[in-house]
Amino acid sequence: MRTLIDGSKSKSPVGEFGWDGAAGAFSLADPKNHIGMFYTHEILGMIEAYSEIHPTLRDLAYEAMGL
Repeated sequence: MRTLIDGSKSKSPVGEFGWDGAAGAFSLADPKNHIGMFYTHEILGMIEAYSEIHPTLRDLAYEAMGL
């Protein structure tokens, strides 16, 4: 489980929370904007998912929604 506490590194608001699974699953719950997101690619050992893929997908989704 993770909770966003530093809003300067994300397009999502502080308080957004979710899960980053071992094989690349990513879930996000944003109670402020009433948004949920789920993504999965299921590849064990792909460490780039946590630092590159997941944050990029999250930020692209928020940009597309104009948030």
